Amino acid sequence: MHQRLRELGDDELRRECFPEPLLAFRDYPDSELLRIAKIVAERVPTMAPTLTDVLRSLGEEVVATLAQSNPAILPTAASLGDLLAQLGGGGDARCVLPRMRLVSEADGRVELIYWGDPAVCRFDEGLLVGLAAAAGQRIATRHPTCRSRRDAECVFVPRVLTGDSPPRR
Repeated sequence: MHQRLRELGDDELRRECFPEPLLAFRDYPDSELLRIAKIVAERVPTMAPTLTDVLRSLGEEVVATLAQSNPAILPTAASLGDLLAQLGGGGDARCVLPRMRLVSEADGRVELIYWGDPAVCRFDEGLLVGLAAAAGQRIATRHPTCRSRRDAECVFVPRVLTGDSPPRR
């Protein structure tokens, strides 16, 4: 996102969203992610119509930016399955992964339980989508329950998109 704003030449918006003290990805507290998303939603309405869409886009953009600037902190994965295995406990602690816990169902389905601040769960969804794209797979997610909607937990259900399957949200 930072790079995209730089390319667009919107230095004022870039400085407002990304203050100099917070340059490293892991330095951004959830409150900052939410603040940045609100600014983008208000100032760049063509990018995404809702705050949740902006948060998800930011998560996806972080992966694309890290792939260019610091690929060593991205997990090595060839598929969504590889990413899920890393979420299940097999990942490198230095790698950027969404704050999600893997729950495998007996019928083969998987659910991802988000454990971070519910106000920014869509950011981590974007991280997951971006990481899957970096691994060469397009995915869609359903978000049947969310703590910000007063449900007991935030649950995401991912699925790999084939060439003819449209994304569902």
